[in-house]
Amino acid sequence: MANKSINSKQCIIIWHVDDLKILHVKKNVIDDIIRLLSEKFGKESPLTSARGKVLEYLGITLDYMTKGKVKISMYKYIEKLLTELPSDMNGSAKTQLCHTYSM
Repeated sequence: MANKSINSKQCIIIWHVDDLKILHVKKNVIDDIIRLLSEKFGKESPLTSARGKVLEYLGITLDYMTKGKVKISMYKYIEKLLTELPSDMNGSAKTQLCHTYSM
């Protein structure tokens, strides 16, 4: 994570490998950062970006529809995982909810 003040406002860049989330109150600051990243790293293949009130980032849904709040869920990602499971993983298994260890 990187944190910097740009135009007296906080700018945060969060990344995981090659996935970034860029946050700033001004759209043009984000545009400038994306442009700079594209110039540096987008020569072989173009960078993609997404904007909006509901975003997907690393399988996490970030919903900014309610002002001042964010709803975070992974329902879509979990549904996708479950539909892609191999058929030999269907079934159930008993699991222990609590483990006790002795020293």
